[in-house]
Amino acid sequence: MTAPPPPGQVPPQGHPAHPVPPGQPRPPMPRPRRTATQVGAPLALIIVAGLLAAGAIGLSAVINPIGFALALIPTALVFLGVVWCYLWLDRWEPEPPRLLLLAFLWGGGIAVAFALLTGWVFAQLGILQSSAIQAPLTEEIGKGAFLLIMLTGARRKEMTTLVDCLVYAGFVGVGFSLVEDILYAAGGGSPGQAMLILAMRLVTGPFSHALFTTMTALGIWWSFRFTGGAAKTGAIALGFLGAMVLHGAWNGSVERFGMGGYLLTYVVVMIPAFVVAIVIAVRSRKRESEIFIAELPKMVNSGLLRHEDAIWLNTLNGRKLRRQAAKQAGDTAEVARIKGLSDAVTELAFLQNRIDRGHGNEWTARTQAQLVQAVRQFGGPPPADRRLL
Repeated sequence: MTAPPPPGQVPPQGHPAHPVPPGQPRPPMPRPRRTATQVGAPLALIIVAGLLAAGAIGLSAVINPIGFALALIPTALVFLGVVWCYLWLDRWEPEPPRLLLLAFLWGGGIAVAFALLTGWVFAQLGILQSSAIQAPLTEEIGKGAFLLIMLTGARRKEMTTLVDCLVYAGFVGVGFSLVEDILYAAGGGSPGQAMLILAMRLVTGPFSHALFTTMTALGIWWSFRFTGGAAKTGAIALGFLGAMVLHGAWNGSVERFGMGGYLLTYVVVMIPAFVVAIVIAVRSRKRESEIFIAELPKMVNSGLLRHEDAIWLNTLNGRKLRRQAAKQAGDTAEVARIKGLSDAVTELAFLQNRIDRGHGNEWTARTQAQLVQAVRQFGGPPPADRRLL
């Protein structure tokens, strides 16, 4: 990553502000990448979570090889579709793939292992045996713990908007659901029972755990509005409580009223909650585009961003076309610049909007300075004539 030249100094050839003459090779620009430290997704933790997820899936294969074989492919296909939905939601400011992988494996490995272990402990103690109490308590704590970890260290920079919270909650929930569904199918006594269990879960509940954890995510996002520790803690606690209540209603309907109660709860509670979650997610994505479009001219007018870069940054399609053109030309340096500038400008726009709404603090000030420097490095100094979009 090349720092911008000092004021009055001519930028070197190859810098965005000083293009290389035709026919001359262009000096390579370092590819923008986040290191493991910057992303906050340690490889050791990914490996542990992956091994736990693989162990849970392997256990199901040992318990019921036929049920496992019948469940694996349809379950994987359904959850690939769910993952695509969250990737679509995460278009404006894509999260680091390594963190998304960790979120998925945390849900399918660590959260599942925590739920199984605490369930075994409760069974030995003879307490909290009801699935309407034990599962919501242990599973939502296990899944929600990842979102709390996201508020620490380098990861904090990656979870600043509602969409960020929803995406990470979704990946954790999807990982948990995938492993849980395979375990349930393997628990079926016969192939017919395994397929019936699988069909019920894949038809009625592929988004269930993601939906429950979304309640926790909403509480965490709400906590961003407060500066006091007590208010933040209260908002997060309410989010956890919402996740547990919704999960408890889902499990309790079967335990108390059987299949009829399950279907009634699905229609009266789960479908409306799911629709509300979809509306919130789609509006949040639209809100991100509105915030970005509103903040972009300010960056141009202030002299931070070049007008010609703002033109293609203004839309997702413009970014895609610009990236494709650079790839077709074989200009790896320009591809790197496009990626780095897109990430930095988008993150800065969302952060600046948060500061403008009165939610700034010492952390946002430091992050803002870092993002401004990144925009200058990838975009170069602007021309003298500053123009609004």
